[in-house]
Amino acid sequence: MDKRKKGTIRTASSMMLFVVAMLALYFVVINRPNNEDDGIPTTERDKLLTWDLDNNYPVNPSEVVKLYGRYSMYLYNEKLSDEPLSDEEFSAMVDQMRKLFATEFADNNPRENQIENLNKETDENKKTSLRISKFTPKPESQTQYVTTDSGEEASVDASLFFTNKNGHDTADQQFLLRKEEEQWKILGFQPIASAEDGSEEGEATE
Repeated sequence: MDKRKKGTIRTASSMMLFVVAMLALYFVVINRPNNEDDGIPTTERDKLLTWDLDNNYPVNPSEVVKLYGRYSMYLYNEKLSDEPLSDEEFSAMVDQMRKLFATEFADNNPRENQIENLNKETDENKKTSLRISKFTPKPESQTQYVTTDSGEEASVDASLFFTNKNGHDTADQQFLLRKEEEQWKILGFQPIASAEDGSEEGEATE
């Protein structure tokens, strides 16, 4: 066999090995377990249920309100989703949300009462297809800080956007937070009166 034939055979063999290697790599990639199989939450539902608030707590008042908004949106909208939460998951998500509450706020809003009220509200929302479409707190640069006899406090304004069968609506709320053990906790919130309606502000509870 001359050198040219030997070279041709070697080239063909090399190409065959390359093709086999690429096919093997392809099957490894398409059959690789996804993040959920690796235990890493990928959906908003799983992220909120498994959020480690003991070791990954929001760093400032605006971020606390932002995370509260994510919990609120999921809880208020979940009965309109294709996969509503089970009773156990619903209660677990409420427990996660309550970790953002100041002691005083949590004491004034007992867990069982909050779960019952949320269930009633979400049942009513389902009838009218009412959902929170967006929850946007003002950035940290616009957070107002003050020191009172009770300690360090802050206020954060947020805008809520709603949709229902008849269209959409908006509402603004002001959140009051207090620092407890170096973490900002929600002390309460109230609607912000608009210049148009001239309504009075009053503390609201979850």
